[in-house]
Amino acid sequence: MLNSYSFSKAQINRLFPFYILINKNMEISSLGKSLHKICDFQKPRNISQFFSISSPKNQINVFDDLIAIQNQFVVLQLFIDKKLILRGQFQYLENSDEILFVGSPSSSSLEQVKENKLFIGDYAKNNRLVNAVNTGQIRGIRKQLDGSIAAIATMSKCQKNELQIGNRSDYDSFLFSKQSIDPHIRINYNGDLLYHNPAASHIDFLNYEDKTYPIHLFFKLIVRKIAEKKESWSFEASSNKVQYSFDCVDVPLEGVINVYARDITNSKKQQLELEKLSFIVQETLNMVVITDSSGKIDWVNRAFEQISGYKFSEVKGKKPGSFLQGEDTSLETVAYMRQQIKDAKPFACEVYNYNKSGEGYWIRIKGQSIFDKNGKAINHFAIQEDITRYKSIQQDIQKSEKKYRDVVDNSLTMIITHNLDGKILTSNPVAEKIYGYSQSEQINHNISEFIPEDKKLHFKEHYLKNIIKNKISTGILKVKTKKGKIVYTLYNNFLFEEAGKEPFVMSSSVDITKHVLLEKKLKRAKKVTEVLAQSKHNFLANMSHEIRTPMNAIIGMSRQLQKSSLNDDQRSYLDIIETASENLLFIINDILDLSKLEVNKMFLEKIAFKLEVVIDGALKVMAYKAQEKGIQLTKSYFDAKLSPVLIGDPHRINQILLNVLSNAIKFTEVGGVDICCTVLKDNGTSQYLEIKITDTGIGMAPKFLKTIFKKFTQEYEANAENFGGTGLGMAITKSLVGKMEGKISVESKINVGTTIRITFTLDKADELDLKTKNSVVVTSANLKGKKILVVDDNRMNRMVAKVILKDYDVIISEAINGEEAVNYLKNNPCDLVLMDIQMPVLNGYQASKVIRQELKLDIPIIALTANAMKGEKEKCLEFGMNDYVSKPFDEESFLQVIGTCVGNPVVSLS
Repeated sequence: MLNSYSFSKAQINRLFPFYILINKNMEISSLGKSLHKICDFQKPRNISQFFSISSPKNQINVFDDLIAIQNQFVVLQLFIDKKLILRGQFQYLENSDEILFVGSPSSSSLEQVKENKLFIGDYAKNNRLVNAVNTGQIRGIRKQLDGSIAAIATMSKCQKNELQIGNRSDYDSFLFSKQSIDPHIRINYNGDLLYHNPAASHIDFLNYEDKTYPIHLFFKLIVRKIAEKKESWSFEASSNKVQYSFDCVDVPLEGVINVYARDITNSKKQQLELEKLSFIVQETLNMVVITDSSGKIDWVNRAFEQISGYKFSEVKGKKPGSFLQGEDTSLETVAYMRQQIKDAKPFACEVYNYNKSGEGYWIRIKGQSIFDKNGKAINHFAIQEDITRYKSIQQDIQKSEKKYRDVVDNSLTMIITHNLDGKILTSNPVAEKIYGYSQSEQINHNISEFIPEDKKLHFKEHYLKNIIKNKISTGILKVKTKKGKIVYTLYNNFLFEEAGKEPFVMSSSVDITKHVLLEKKLKRAKKVTEVLAQSKHNFLANMSHEIRTPMNAIIGMSRQLQKSSLNDDQRSYLDIIETASENLLFIINDILDLSKLEVNKMFLEKIAFKLEVVIDGALKVMAYKAQEKGIQLTKSYFDAKLSPVLIGDPHRINQILLNVLSNAIKFTEVGGVDICCTVLKDNGTSQYLEIKITDTGIGMAPKFLKTIFKKFTQEYEANAENFGGTGLGMAITKSLVGKMEGKISVESKINVGTTIRITFTLDKADELDLKTKNSVVVTSANLKGKKILVVDDNRMNRMVAKVILKDYDVIISEAINGEEAVNYLKNNPCDLVLMDIQMPVLNGYQASKVIRQELKLDIPIIALTANAMKGEKEKCLEFGMNDYVSKPFDEESFLQVIGTCVGNPVVSLS
């Protein structure tokens, strides 16, 4: 049974052998026995003559400065021996009006202990260094002769090395024992992990000094700390909610650092509880009374003696009520306490007592019973708070509230409080300045009275309910000032709830009107920009249509002319026309693609395809250009791990490859261009791929690599003159790769060459996902005698269609708009309609709709359109057309579509 919480000087010295007691004059009045060995202390002297405070960095001049840093971690350095550093904390002793420092030297090795002229017996038994010696976790092997540090300290370096080497095998077996519950780790001087026991396997990160380190980075920190501290480093850190004490010991003979960890989570909790108990018992201002099972006093603290005026010796063995209660003590309260104590139940109440001098005082008492392991009440414990000074405390609260009010009134932010209905309780001058309403015009008025009508319902139904539910709310409030101006404030509000008091909301807000108006202006500008971009896109689309229409005639007629008998000069001229037309078409397509990407109307397909077929196709297309320049075009590597069938947009991948290959060939005069395809990572259902294209061309300067993907960019003006091009290809390529959630990078060196890497992820597929392509062979036998109506307002386009079809013995009729086509079909049978889209009077969509819905004809209709935009084909099908051909059309594709729709085509599967 605990009879006293006081300690003798011998007990204090055993628990805290390095304590320092400081009086009101900043003089050391007492030192721990172990500090006496180092400091020549004979009479009180100022603490500044012995020690300097290196942490915290507060200015320490007077006694109150020490009180201000109590309960903080403190580092003291001894002037006469700067190697000795004490770590601990200050605690103010109110009863004696003194400051007590409790701590110990920061020694992490036995050598440091010796340097400070100390022995292991000079430390408290609970010191971590003593524990490390007793468990064999520091450098040097603890002799079992007499346990003295001197025996180890006087060993020669050679003897220590021999002991370490001789015991290494046993030591390592012990250190990394699978049965050990303490984590043990060994690292080298590079911070690399060499060994660890199972208990250390779950430590993958450490929380140290308010930072979280991955364990491999913390190993690097250990190496640095050991290098700074020479031999060892001790610290505390946590991982996965477990608190550890670490001792890191340098083993230079083996070139390693051993790290010993110990789970101190429970001891930390116990230490905290012990500190709390110690504080309650020794330093609390409240009275503490412990009685036996019959209610007779066993022990009281100093506060009880001071407030009641009775010494412990005077009241021991007595019941508190026998000498504390008097005339004005409530008998009902006394009866309540006695019954609760008798029933071994907790109790709380207020009671009027009398001190030894006969003066009355009020206490608030809380008591409970203490039970043994069998559940029997063996003691009763009570904490008594003197509440006589309640009025004085109230005055202090009022002073505190005034300070708070001063802070609020002088704040640069608006601070307002309101109740749960939105009624304003208080406001500061800043709110008055910004809103224009005086405090009297705000207080007791609802906030909804100051906000616009369109926001009042939101305030009541959303804000008020949200703050009550979540206790916190952040947002923007729109307020109408007294002058009618709209103000936007950013608020951060908290709900305060206290027992016995009405809950209220504390609102802190700032005026962000300028920011909101600027944001709205930017949004309007963004919308205008988007409209302009859309207008640009529409313009380019229309221009593309207008250019494609004559281009269809130029390309179509030149291809027909190629079939005729020509001399060499004529054929050469025709080749030039065809090449120029194709180049112009490429430019149109590039500009249109760029426009689609800018307005985010570029859509990627997701269909099954064979990547190798796409790559081979691109190489086949580019082969003639390479042959013209006399350079090689090769595919040096194609990864065997590549899935035969993938899901993606083969057309856009082909476009990317053609852009990059075309550039590579264009700027390569000697050597060649090579393409490789590699699987970087197989994820089971998808593959992360890299396509690398390397050339031996002229290369690029490092400066240009930063702008290569910008629109209309070429390295030098001379390049544009010598090699041509719009400078759009790489910009489009990067945008397409980005659309595919891939990356593109460029490495280049002048006069050496360029390497472009394209990486992206594609889902896997199988052969069953591939769509079978029907290849239609069209002959005059298939189409002979078929009646075909060509509907187009452009005479050249009608002529192109007629010229292509003249060799197939078909009967051609013409119409210049949709209305003529409808009238023709009313009176004439027809096997196929070739329908232009953009025509006067009645366009192709409208004409097709009339043919299907009014004439009820199921005649095949093929759209001929110069609109190359995504979704055009779907729109044509929606209006009842059967298929779609884009101008300028390829003759073979044109005939295949016709052959599919009419006649008895010969079909081959590919």
